[in-house]
This record gives sequence, C-alpha cells and structure tokens, in this order.
Amino acid sequence: MEIIESPIGRIHRDLKHWQSVLDYMKPIMSLYQNDDVTEIMINRFDHILIQTSKGQELTRAKFNSESELNRFIIQVASALNQKFSENNPILDARLPDDSRLCCVHETVSPKGANVTIRIARNGGGIVTPETMINNGYMTAEMWSYLTDAYAKGANIIFSGNTGSGKTSMMRNIINTLDDQERILIVEDTNEINIEHVNVLNMEAADKLGCSITMEQLIKNTLRQFGSKLVVGEIRDAQAANALIQAINTGVSGCMGSLHANNAKAALSRLQYLLTTLGYVSYELSGQLVLSSVDIFVHCDRSSIYGRKITEIRTVNNSNDGLDSVFFLDNNGVHVKAK
Repeated sequence: MEIIESPIGRIHRDLKHWQSVLDYMKPIMSLYQNDDVTEIMINRFDHILIQTSKGQELTRAKFNSESELNRFIIQVASALNQKFSENNPILDARLPDDSRLCCVHETVSPKGANVTIRIARNGGGIVTPETMINNGYMTAEMWSYLTDAYAKGANIIFSGNTGSGKTSMMRNIINTLDDQERILIVEDTNEINIEHVNVLNMEAADKLGCSITMEQLIKNTLRQFGSKLVVGEIRDAQAANALIQAINTGVSGCMGSLHANNAKAALSRLQYLLTTLGYVSYELSGQLVLSSVDIFVHCDRSSIYGRKITEIRTVNNSNDGLDSVFFLDNNGVHVKAK
C-alpha cells in the first residue's frame, strides 16, 4: 500500500480523495502549518479566526466562496466515507494526523457553513506531561499521583470544557503503561493514538453503509480481553451505562471523559445520564457511580489562567462522595489538600 507524507499527516489510502482535501484546503494551509496555531475557526467562508498562545485573532485568510468551503468539507467527508449533506448537516471528522474537524452545513448555520479545526500536532493535541508541568497545567506531584493510581487499577473520569486537555491527559497516562497491558480505546472520532505493542482503537463515526454506537463498541470490549479501557467522550446515557457496566464486570483501570463545570458536576452528570435510562433511581445511580469510579479530575480552559487542572478528587463513600486531593487556589496556584 502506497504511503505518502503530507501537511496533514501520513496518507495510506484514498490518496485521490485526500489530494482533493489538500487542494481545497489551500486558503487555510498556512494557518494550519503555523506551529503557534492550535485552533482554526471558520465562521464563514470569508471570516476565519485562529487560537494561539496569545488568544484569538481574526485573519485575512478566506475561501473564495461558500461553495468552495462546502467542497472542502465534502472532500473530507468523502475521504473518510462519512456523510455530509442537508440531511446529515453535522460532520465530526479527523485528518490523518488526528486533527479534529467539526463541520456544520449551511442548512443549520444561517450565515453559511462553518468549520472548527483542532490541530493535533500543536497545543490542541499531542502535549507531553513534561510540557504540561512546565506550563503550569499541573504539578509533578499531581502527575505522579494520577499515573501511580492508574497503574494500580484506579478508574478515572476527566471532566472539563472544550480544549481543556482531557484527551491529552488520557493519552499521556496510557502512554505510561507497560507492554503487558492490552489497551482498548473507544471514541466517536479517533483522537487518542499511542505507540504501544497491544492497543486497539475503535471509532463510532457515522460512516456510509456503517452505523455503530459507542455503547455497542464499549459492550464489545468485554469480549476483547482488555486490561485497560479508555472511552474518549461520554456524550449520552447509553455510553455512560456501558462504561459503568464494563467497570462492574471486572475491568480495572478504566478512563473516560465528559463535559462538566467541576468534579462534583461530573459526578452529577453521570448520575443524571444513568437515571434517564429509567432503570435506576437518581439516588441509586449516584451510589453506582461512586462504587465504580475512584478519581475525578477536572480540567479547565480559562481566559484568566489558560489551561490547568483545577481539581483532583477521590471517592470517599463514607463522606459526601468526593474528597479533595489537589485544587487550584484563588491565585491560580496548585495546592495539595490537607
């Protein structure tokens, strides 16, 4: 199989489609290749912003027309065998280098199609733990605490807003595992890629001729002899339930992420998702989560202090549920709880 190196990563299939992606991507290619750019926000074909270490910035880059931007999106969808049309107006996709795209059709975007690109090779993706520690995202003690706990089989939930580092943290933690572990990774759009002798990546992307859910993939991991399970993002009740069930069937060292405002809110959200299925009460679902998850880690991206872990809490069933281990004080300094 022919493999070529390109500005968007190594391409090893559908070369013709990916070449078309590169051709239609030319208006933003200089932004994409800028090492300081972590996000490209195409609000309209002629209104494009970027996120850098200095904040958001409006650029002069633009596509020639709405139809040209649409052709770029359609080429990405074609290369991945995914759907993008009036009937399927949202495309969650990735480039070969694992950069992630969220594309919205003009049908549901009154000012024209829009695209948000998180660039994996920069701050939006592969960031080492050393870089995170040096940048103040966390302390070395926090990192040791999490990796030691995970190696011993702790189940960890990461919460936070978009771009707060949840995926980077999970990627870095599983990168510390030895080659006797079998790692199963389930995501809706593949972002977590590691160099390991025994790892399986599974993706629940909505492709043409194939529709599978996160819940189905998580349930399937129970038959794949995994010792560690990672769920890229818990978006619905079915995925939340499948993860909790996987934990309760003997898999230790599970990790998952979800959007929430803090660690306690993450617990409440999991509790709410399980309750909406109608199988258990709100109170019982809370007990189920607390008996399944060992550590909650909250990550945050703020205009005030940038990206940081703001709290790490451990489950204590004899108290109110969660005890503080580390937290970010009012001065933006990480503190170990007493």
